[in-house]
Amino acid sequence: MMSFNDGRSNSLRESKIGLTVLMILFVSVAGSRGLATRKVGDSALPPVHAAGIELRALSPLPLSPASQSLPFHGVASCNLGYIAGRKFGPGDETVSSGVVGLGGWVVDEVNHRVPSEANLVFFDDQAGQGFSISVTNWLTRPDVQDSHGGLAAFRKPGFVEEADLAYLPVGRYHVYMTFNAGNWTYTCDNGRFINLIHGR
Repeated sequence: MMSFNDGRSNSLRESKIGLTVLMILFVSVAGSRGLATRKVGDSALPPVHAAGIELRALSPLPLSPASQSLPFHGVASCNLGYIAGRKFGPGDETVSSGVVGLGGWVVDEVNHRVPSEANLVFFDDQAGQGFSISVTNWLTRPDVQDSHGGLAAFRKPGFVEEADLAYLPVGRYHVYMTFNAGNWTYTCDNGRFINLIHGR
């Protein structure tokens, strides 16, 4: 025969098990919704359509010899996080010629703001020729803003662009960012490279 105490202990045990399951579910949901978006440099695809942005593919323009000879000042305040809907890996990324999406974030830590003008550069080291597109679609990135002291000037450091690489010669391209601030030109390089091949 089960005593009253046995019944109460079983009820307590079931309650503890239920609470444990609820806590596990809560942590899982919180992790999937929170940690992925709070991590600085997270390279998940930004919510472009949710932000009301209609992307227009830009054709990279050749860099002039004069612009390629300008001195650059290196900074590390950016992250080119994804390409073609996937995260940049540690090695070269192979992409087909055509329209390719790129995204990430950049801040000007020297002047404490988001650059008013920034460019994505595709440079063929072997050929000695570079191409660039302007960054025009800016997104909020609370994680980046928080990591830079929560300054209002850092509210929209994220970006997403589409580049039409159809007319670029196939080859290996070094992809990095440049921006101007005052009389200086800064370059931010995460060591990203793509192997551009003919579209399949």
